[in-house]
Amino acid sequence: TSGSQVIELPDVSPDGRWLVFGSDRRGNMDLYRMSLGGGEAVPLTALPGGEWNPRWSPDGREIAFNANAPGSSGRSQIMAMPAEGGSPFALTNNPSTNSYAAWSPSGLAIAFRSNRTGRMRVWLLARDSVGGAWHETGPFGDCLSVLSDWAPDGSGVLCDTDEDLILVSPHGRVLWRRNLIPTSGLISYLFARYARDGRTIYVSGTHRDGRQGVWAIPVAGGAPRLVIASDDPARVATFLSMGPDRLYLAVSEYESDIWVAKLRW
Repeated sequence: TSGSQVIELPDVSPDGRWLVFGSDRRGNMDLYRMSLGGGEAVPLTALPGGEWNPRWSPDGREIAFNANAPGSSGRSQIMAMPAEGGSPFALTNNPSTNSYAAWSPSGLAIAFRSNRTGRMRVWLLARDSVGGAWHETGPFGDCLSVLSDWAPDGSGVLCDTDEDLILVSPHGRVLWRRNLIPTSGLISYLFARYARDGRTIYVSGTHRDGRQGVWAIPVAGGAPRLVIASDDPARVATFLSMGPDRLYLAVSEYESDIWVAKLRW
């Protein structure tokens, strides 16, 4: 992509052919789809509020996202739509913040975070078959920061509790917990994504020595390693997405200008 618009939270289709992302290129935050081979971005949504965090379903036929109603003071609902375009439909209907949808590998569940009980927790939308009716269950775990990803084997949802990176099962059992500060020195991290083979977790993070970038964390244990360094403070790697064989990321670019002013005393 190019231009000066905001582009956030890209996601690559399961077949590696398409990219979907949120952008304010028309003034409002809408969702767009474009070919990874290049070409124009095609708008998918044009709702009155803003649409964020699109995620492809495992079969590539649907896209889930969260949408804000105009003047809603941050309240949002989980919605879905056909990947080829069409009318979005709401999956939640609750006066709270419902955001960061993440599909299970089977396509029969969507984990999301919600503060409907007064604290941010993980909830679940589930259906019996593709195309079937959705119903909510939960909450089944704490997730104070951004809900991230399902394990490729479907065993649980990866997220962070503001202190630890955890994998929590849909039944609420913490399958593993890892504090990255002692083992890696990462003092902050966001947007964790599993590699397709489930052996590595990639996070966008900051080391206590000041280094920023993307880190690869072995699931089996061991020290994380820096794989993409954000050495230029004007370009910071943030949002991550996994393609079939590549890691895609959004890079925030900051521009400063020098002006000359003629002063009158």
